[in-house]
Amino acid sequence: MFSRTKGLDFPHCAKVFHMFGRFNALSYALKDQEPDLYQELVKNSVKETYYLASNKAWYSNSLHLFCLIAMDAISKEYPNTIYEEKFKKFTEDNLYDHLVDIVQRSKEPFGAIGHGDAWACNFLYKYNEESGDGSPKPEKTKMIDFQLARFGSPALDLSFFIYACTDQELREAHYEELMKIYHDSLSNFLLEMGLSSEKLFPFKAFKEELAKYSIHGLGLALEAVPLSLLESNEAPNIELMEGEEEVPLEEIWNLQPIKDKAGRLRLCNVVKHAVDNNYL
Repeated sequence: MFSRTKGLDFPHCAKVFHMFGRFNALSYALKDQEPDLYQELVKNSVKETYYLASNKAWYSNSLHLFCLIAMDAISKEYPNTIYEEKFKKFTEDNLYDHLVDIVQRSKEPFGAIGHGDAWACNFLYKYNEESGDGSPKPEKTKMIDFQLARFGSPALDLSFFIYACTDQELREAHYEELMKIYHDSLSNFLLEMGLSSEKLFPFKAFKEELAKYSIHGLGLALEAVPLSLLESNEAPNIELMEGEEEVPLEEIWNLQPIKDKAGRLRLCNVVKHAVDNNYL
């Protein structure tokens, strides 16, 4: 199922990618069949709330901290490699501005209404009875918590989920399969509605979106993975966020370099996957 250092297993991931395919298919169907309503929704009802230029002062110091933690992990697990070199360059290029730009650029031509916060804690699973090996199997998946919903490429949600919620072993074994599950699910649901993915979001275009925008998932995983590695007694002090006064994120997170090898690998292998797939 889920562990701090390994993330979700393949059956759970497969259910999520199948669900995301159907979820995004609704956007493409609405865009095709009710374009005026669709434009009203994406312009007036789904606004970016996280990666905004106005949030830079609030978020930049904590992003710098996340980058230092990741660089510490990479320098210990992959010293003097292309992964260290590429990540160092990535963090030196006005990273927050770059992440803001990615979200804005990803809107056309294949933008869809997305979840915006697609990591493990925002998915619920319904299980069948125990299987022959004694472990419950997920039958259905539901998304919750849409407060960060945005309009942008499906690659934004998918890359965040794959980097924040899985480990390298799963990605090496099932990454391409999960992408196929997503697009097959999208295509089949569009077909049920009398529409074609070849017209609205062909597989070739989907792969190109992944190549252009998966760096978004890497950026968010720099934050999500260290947080998911924390023990319950190390959780951020959310009480500091009470009231209306803006509190810098670095005062809430209070994160330190990752102490154990398994945790460091969970984080720096996100960078490894992005480099190996020419996303970074």
